[in-house]
Amino acid sequence: MNREWMLANRLTQEYSNGVDSFIKFATEHARTTKTTRSILCPCKRCLNLTRLGVDEVKGHMIMNGIDPTYTRWIWHGEKEHPNINLDELHNSQDYEGDRLEEMTKAVEENFRDHPSMFEDLLRDAREPLYPSCTKYTKLSTILKLYNLKAAHGWTDRSFTALLEVMKDILPDNNVLPNRTYDAKKAICSLAVDYERIHACPNDCVLYRNEYESLNYCPNPNCLRPRYQREGVAAKVVWYFPIIPRFKRMFANAPDAKNLRWHAEGREIDGNLRHPADSEQWKNIDHLFPDFAKDPRNLRLALSADGMNPYGSQSSIHSTWPVVLAIYNLPSSLCMKRKYMMLSLLISGPKQPGNDIDVYLQPLIDDLKVMWDSGVDVYDAHLDEIFSLRAMLLWTINDFPAYGNLSGYSTKGHEACPICQNDTSYCQLKNCQKTVYLGSRRFLPMDHRYRKLRKAFNGQPEEGSAPTSLNGQETLNVVNNLDITYGKKRDKPLPTKGWKKKSIFFTLSYWEHLSVRHCLDVMHIEKNICESLLGTLLNVRGKTKDGINARLDMVEMGIRNELKPEKVGNRSYLPPACYTLSKKEKVLFCKFFQDIKVPSGFSSNVKSLVNMNELKLQGMKSHDCHIVMQELLPIAMRSCYEKFDADESKVRLILLSASKKWSDFKHILTSHHLFTNAEKTQIRTEPPRDFSFIDRDTWAEFIQQRCSSEFQEISERNSKFAKLNDYPFKSARKSYASIEEEILIEQGLDPTTFSLPRHELWLAARKTNLGYEPRVMDVANNIDTIKEKASQGQISLEGREDILSLALGKEDHSGRVRAIGAGVGLKTYFPDNRHRNLNNASQKRINELEEEMGILKQQNAARDQMMEQLKTQLEFFQNKWKEAHGEEPHVQESSPRNDNDRCSNTHSPQIEEQTQTERWEKCSLFWPDLRSKVAEGRVAIPPQGKATMLHCQPLKSDRVKVLVDDPLMPNVHVPFPTEEVNTVVEAKSSPVAWPKGLVIVVQNQNSKGTRSSSHKEKNMDTDRYRPSQHVGLLEKYRVTCPSFPTNFVITLDVAKDVFNFQHQLHVEKKHIEAWIQKNALDNIHIAVYMKYLNESLSSSHYGFLCPTYLAEGNNVSEEEKARYMANCMSQPQKKNCVWFAPYKDGCHWTLAVINPWDNIVFLLDLLRKGVPANKFKDMANA
Repeated sequence: MNREWMLANRLTQEYSNGVDSFIKFATEHARTTKTTRSILCPCKRCLNLTRLGVDEVKGHMIMNGIDPTYTRWIWHGEKEHPNINLDELHNSQDYEGDRLEEMTKAVEENFRDHPSMFEDLLRDAREPLYPSCTKYTKLSTILKLYNLKAAHGWTDRSFTALLEVMKDILPDNNVLPNRTYDAKKAICSLAVDYERIHACPNDCVLYRNEYESLNYCPNPNCLRPRYQREGVAAKVVWYFPIIPRFKRMFANAPDAKNLRWHAEGREIDGNLRHPADSEQWKNIDHLFPDFAKDPRNLRLALSADGMNPYGSQSSIHSTWPVVLAIYNLPSSLCMKRKYMMLSLLISGPKQPGNDIDVYLQPLIDDLKVMWDSGVDVYDAHLDEIFSLRAMLLWTINDFPAYGNLSGYSTKGHEACPICQNDTSYCQLKNCQKTVYLGSRRFLPMDHRYRKLRKAFNGQPEEGSAPTSLNGQETLNVVNNLDITYGKKRDKPLPTKGWKKKSIFFTLSYWEHLSVRHCLDVMHIEKNICESLLGTLLNVRGKTKDGINARLDMVEMGIRNELKPEKVGNRSYLPPACYTLSKKEKVLFCKFFQDIKVPSGFSSNVKSLVNMNELKLQGMKSHDCHIVMQELLPIAMRSCYEKFDADESKVRLILLSASKKWSDFKHILTSHHLFTNAEKTQIRTEPPRDFSFIDRDTWAEFIQQRCSSEFQEISERNSKFAKLNDYPFKSARKSYASIEEEILIEQGLDPTTFSLPRHELWLAARKTNLGYEPRVMDVANNIDTIKEKASQGQISLEGREDILSLALGKEDHSGRVRAIGAGVGLKTYFPDNRHRNLNNASQKRINELEEEMGILKQQNAARDQMMEQLKTQLEFFQNKWKEAHGEEPHVQESSPRNDNDRCSNTHSPQIEEQTQTERWEKCSLFWPDLRSKVAEGRVAIPPQGKATMLHCQPLKSDRVKVLVDDPLMPNVHVPFPTEEVNTVVEAKSSPVAWPKGLVIVVQNQNSKGTRSSSHKEKNMDTDRYRPSQHVGLLEKYRVTCPSFPTNFVITLDVAKDVFNFQHQLHVEKKHIEAWIQKNALDNIHIAVYMKYLNESLSSSHYGFLCPTYLAEGNNVSEEEKARYMANCMSQPQKKNCVWFAPYKDGCHWTLAVINPWDNIVFLLDLLRKGVPANKFKDMANA
């Protein structure tokens, strides 16, 4: 009965009809009681545990669905082992029973010369086992029993005993033979023919063809006898001819139809799911069109490896089977045991090794026949005779057998058959092993693994993949090799490179194949699994982690934190990230001991665990595959009892899970919901790639995605996405992931270093084809801004950083571009700074805080000292009063006391001096010469007299002024008093003013009359000379009053100055800063060094660019060190002393470098030390 309806959607008619059929079947076999008829409910909730009425059960099945695993209805009257209908099974595609009729037809051709034998075989195939038996015939019974004998290794004697007992148990007149001999005689005509060929024990020759009559080996270096004793060959190889077996397959109509599957039944969608989808298959179709035009022509694969047929009884015996696989068959059949064709069986006890070509000769001869001329074969499917041809696609082996079949030495320093002489190897000093570390050469040149150091061998990979030899080039190399097969030979085989010309090159098509030998993935996976488990569980002899491995990592400069440590007389290995404690090992093994897997999924995993020694043992290749692919991640998680998450991280974890869930639904919608590109046909079945999605869930998903509400949301989101001028192009990667990848590629630690956000912004919008035009414009703007910032033309402060300037707009409130969620403007721009503080900045802040603490302590000590001085002063005042009877006269200099004294005292001398002072017109500036605050008068004292203000002489750098016309009345004066605080208040009372900020205005009179025109002059008289920079400013301000704000002077700097040619852009602000003696910038120092280079013209001095060496110019320390090395390595300046101005913030340090003595003199007036340390690191690098 077809029960596929159990997996159908509950809303379909198919499911409803299936429920009705189940209810009908169950009610016919239900128990009938006196009160009511009830049955067990098989829905997903009840699971056959509750007995309900028929109508209620039907409702449960509609609402909850039927249990999909309940495929045999044993609780509703169906027999647990039903009778098998042979006719129905013969018509089923999945039936793999006896198929006696097909078998007899397939061997009919072998009995043309013996018709009586074929009639006997047909009679046995039709004769029932006993008169009333309808299930078994004589031939089918013998075949089934003989298959059991072969599968379980029964001896002939035990099989004879079984036949005798069964014949006695069966009814009378049964036709079952009672001896093994009679059973073999009945089925011998169905057996596969084979040839028993004698071989030399030293693998020199096979005694066939021209050597068939010899009794001794023809190799003069061997001469071993053919027979070990009378009639017993020293070594034997069994050959099972392949041509008759191919004929039998085509004589069977279902098999003949399956052999055409690759051309007629294969789904061609660009995915690689069968060898027919490979490039080699297509190349063969192109190179050999006559062979490809008939889909029945066979394409084979050959596999050979050693095995021990005696199990644990012999540890050195090695028998080599050679098996052929047929790739014409579907993927589900070509690797089935039934279609795996044993062609050769090479007996032991020693493996053939490099001489395996001797034993392959019979098989190669048949393959040549099937390629060159073909074989006439009857096709039962099409009922015709055709010429069958076959070719060998490739071999499949582990790595040692790869070398035996290909003829290349897979040992030593050049063990790779692809790289050959260009094999990248490393000889470990402590482990004394050869390891091959060049696998990263085969990655793309921009792959991030190429730059990883610590994760591999401590070095970046910059090499390209070597070019392998094709078949014709390989043939040209091995054609010159002349070797003799056998263990006894004149000269030994080469220890590296090609050792022989493989016998496969005798096939005319072999040299045209692009892939000739393949590695067996299961062997490789098994080796990796055993090494991985041995390392995790620290199994003696299996672990790859030991003191020698740790020492080798130290030698290679990687994982220094894992280097062995001496503890007393013993060496201690620090735990690595993969090291498990004893408790964790117990939990790890306990997981495998308690796990239960479905039948046929793998071996009984529980039997593989040794809890006493805490290891897994006896694992086969398939077990290793299951452990690696399915069980190992779960087992590792079982080592940890729980997952502890910080409460502050729970929200981020839930947001990340929500994002991944949303991305997964987007993948389902965009790639799997529709079956065509136009998105008009909806896929009704769940996608095969996601087996966990059942039909009900998929139906609900389709209903939600096709609803009008979802369509409105999708259209609205699409409109919003189109409004984004610079869309994100890094798929599901976050900015943090992008930053980590870039830093790892650069060989930097992501936990220590960070990237500027403009670099992150560009990286997130880069595709395989580069940048889009709009993004490219922003990238060009970023490069321009970086160049101007490095030259000091613009300053980057606060939120106006490189990215904001390049985009032309600031960040929106609440988020920061290219940083990700959880970072706001106040967090990223603290105190209006344009970037987060890095480790160096934070260190500098800590140092400044320490200096502030010292200054506070000094201030406190000074205040304490002042208090002590004040106490002593009061003490001396009291002493004076006691001795003289009056207060001592103390002249105070505070402005308040000066004003009081001036207002209450009228000295004739002072009045006389005031009357002799001369007042001149002047202009007053504050706080610098760019800001004119008032017009007024300045007092010029008499010759040799000091300027007096409030009865006190002024300091030499100050003058007395009166304000006549306040231009900025509310500006505070430089030296406020109790009466005068602002400029407007200085109109009624004179105040002190800085001499450098007073400009005298000189009148120009014609014939004694005052002209309307006048000019300003500085206060340079015979008795009064102001500071030099005032004159410079006066000259600058008088001669260049119309300089625009964007005034720039461009100076060309030759290459011989700083070792690279560039330009200096001197702006108006740089000239004013120089004249006013403000803080010097990189431009000032660079201009001065250009002047020194031109004026000195000596080969004994060299200069390093201050702009390139300064902090915060987006140039790494490594690039600065490389620039210094390039400058000092110039031949024309090899004896120079080098001057390097180094700026950190506003602090300049001059480094004088003597390269030939490796000495650096640091001239630091403030003795800060911090820049010196940074410069030392740069110089040492």
